[in-house]
Amino acid sequence: MMKTPEEFMDTLIFPIVFLLMFTYIFGGAISGSISNYLPIIIPGILTFCVLNTAGTAGNSLREDIETGIFNRFKSMPISRIAPLSGKLTSDSIRFVISIMITYILAVIMGFWPSNGISGILLCLFFLVFCGWCISWVFTFIGVIMRTSGSVQGISGIIIMPLMFVSNAFVPVDTMPEPLQIIANINPVTHIVKATNDLLMGSNILSHEVLISLIIAIVLVLIFAPLTLKIHLKKT
Repeated sequence: MMKTPEEFMDTLIFPIVFLLMFTYIFGGAISGSISNYLPIIIPGILTFCVLNTAGTAGNSLREDIETGIFNRFKSMPISRIAPLSGKLTSDSIRFVISIMITYILAVIMGFWPSNGISGILLCLFFLVFCGWCISWVFTFIGVIMRTSGSVQGISGIIIMPLMFVSNAFVPVDTMPEPLQIIANINPVTHIVKATNDLLMGSNILSHEVLISLIIAIVLVLIFAPLTLKIHLKKT
């Protein structure tokens, strides 16, 4: 962060730009007012920030592999999964920064979760954990692709449909019926609902929270071994 602070510009600016843009452009059209739209858009923007930050994990990994640093790791007496999992864990700092910036700006704009500070903290831990788990998907992409540019392009192709065909920005019941079916099974929809439950729901272990945690754990169980296997095979 100290050597190349410009790499964190997307983490700092992304939540500010998207929260302001979506709130002031779409708030009145979708919910009638900005104050009514904030409870809808905040969970969506938080999830969007997490996915966007997770998407940078694969690109960053690909760049590190291209520099040859992972060849150095091979000669060290460490677990073969340590460079991968260690990098993703350190990238959790990005999740925390992005989430907290969103919270601070949301409070300035007039949003305050009914669950107060405890809801914010629970939501922070939940989103960081989900983000870390989702990062394994993009790390897998980073390992199988040959250039950082291709990783960035594919990550964008995955993230954008997941975000926009969900309840992140608009209520699902406003979509055409075929899209409603897709949106309702979209993992992002469950994470957005779970985030909303943690911030403003009465049950912190709601159905949506449990489903989201299960999805996150399954992603790790699938993509962490695959990523390690392919990484070891290629290096």
